[in-house]
Amino acid sequence: MPGKLQYLLSMLLLCNISAERRD
Repeated sequence: MPGKLQYLLSMLLLCNISAERRD
């Protein structure tokens, strides 16, 4: 399902932003 994919992408993006801001 595309919805699940978008959810996963969103989570990955959020994790990436969080990791970058963790500096």
